[in-house]
Amino acid sequence: MGFQQGLSGLNASSKALDTVGNNIANSGTIGFKSGSAQFADVFAASLSGAGAAPVGIGAKVSAIVQQFSQGNISVTNNPLDTAINGGGFFLMDDGSGGTVYGRNGQFQLDKDGFIVNSQGLQLKGIAAVNGVIAAGSPAVPLRLFDPTQSLSGTPQATGGSSSGSGIQANVNLDSRLGVPATPVFNYSDPTSYNQSTATTVYDSLGNPHTYSMYFVKGDGGASVVAAAAAIGAAAGGPIVSDPVPQAAAIAAASAAAAAGSSAAAIGAAASAAALAAAPPATAGEAAAASAAAIAAIPSAAPNTWQVYATVTNPAGAVPPFTDLSAGGAIAVGTMTFNTSGALASPAFAVALTDAQLGYSGAVASPQTFPLDFSGSTQYGTQFAVNAMIQDGYAAGTLAGFNIGKDGLVLGRYTNGQTKPVGQVILASFRNPQGLQPLGDNRWAQSPTSGDPIVGGPGSSGQYGVLQASGLEDSNVDLTAELVNMITQQRAYQANAQTIKTQDSILQTLVNLR
Repeated sequence: MGFQQGLSGLNASSKALDTVGNNIANSGTIGFKSGSAQFADVFAASLSGAGAAPVGIGAKVSAIVQQFSQGNISVTNNPLDTAINGGGFFLMDDGSGGTVYGRNGQFQLDKDGFIVNSQGLQLKGIAAVNGVIAAGSPAVPLRLFDPTQSLSGTPQATGGSSSGSGIQANVNLDSRLGVPATPVFNYSDPTSYNQSTATTVYDSLGNPHTYSMYFVKGDGGASVVAAAAAIGAAAGGPIVSDPVPQAAAIAAASAAAAAGSSAAAIGAAASAAALAAAPPATAGEAAAASAAAIAAIPSAAPNTWQVYATVTNPAGAVPPFTDLSAGGAIAVGTMTFNTSGALASPAFAVALTDAQLGYSGAVASPQTFPLDFSGSTQYGTQFAVNAMIQDGYAAGTLAGFNIGKDGLVLGRYTNGQTKPVGQVILASFRNPQGLQPLGDNRWAQSPTSGDPIVGGPGSSGQYGVLQASGLEDSNVDLTAELVNMITQQRAYQANAQTIKTQDSILQTLVNLR
């Protein structure tokens, strides 16, 4: 009789309805992958074969297979929520040293700074060691706030980067300007320089200092020549009695000129040196020596700008350093332009001692960095600072983090810097349908799934990319499941009808006389 076939059909339809019901129940579960029931027919076996026209004895469930198709991605406000767009599985520590896998990217931080899911399982990846991620490192639980790592945002002195770029400035100096009204440079007197600009530099302790630069246009040596003529006229003639004062005056004047001093300061230095020379010079000889010394200094070429600098500490600075606003200026060097307005000597070396930084003792490391004006111009337009970049920064603390599409977790610090703290990695399987479901959106490796192949997101076609602040929705097609449910309901009713029909036939046979 056909009771067996109908009964197996009822069981098969019941399993199919169970699968449909499970899919519908999980239509809102993040990272859920829908399942489908697969069936096989059943035939009775015999030693002589099934015969020419065998009749089956029903159906059976051969497998419940999950479909790992991509689900839609929804945007969230949690920066740790992460969706996989493509293939791969997150690696999660199962709490006993093993690994389970999932597609649910609902993560948060626990009290120890680990990235965990709602069940408390820790997300695995490659941990950064002092901001460096070593490729091929073993997967470990990712920890954003790790007290063993340097995650406090270590400061960097200006000029201390790997490239040692220091300060890179690009300015335009107005060629139409004349020499300043006041010939002796004084940073506190705006009439003694043409233009100025400033940037913040940092010492080895991360303390900020304001580095101000002043630009003084040269006059082609006219002021030096004029000063020499005036002093010579006042002296009444050159030195004839002894060359020693003249040599001393020339040496002092040359040193003052190399330091960027004004013509008046050069003359004063030359006169003082001549008077102090042995044998002592008379006042007239000193004046004449000063005139000769100035005349011996090469005249400044046209299109030159003297660059001076001062270092001050910001308002409200905390000791031990002090404000250097009264500490004088530093002669940086001379910027020389050609007749096309291009800069011929763009780079200078800056060295700042602890005293110049405002420290009374050896507190920070002495500061040395390049000051590069490459690209600067002298055109007939107003002064402009086109770029001002320096590579130092203060200390900072971890203020937030971002997860990139490549899985790189970047920490954001209060000093504006970013540093990798880890990388999320993914696992791929040859046969994901062979994974063993564990519940809670987790799967375990099985003999039929094959071994996991681990790699970075997007590193090959088998790994998808990550989308931060996003979650992968369930891939259940609710409309299709409702239609499938109706189909299985009809199948269940039809199988029940075959049993009812067989029962009616059997009743007829029993009633035969």
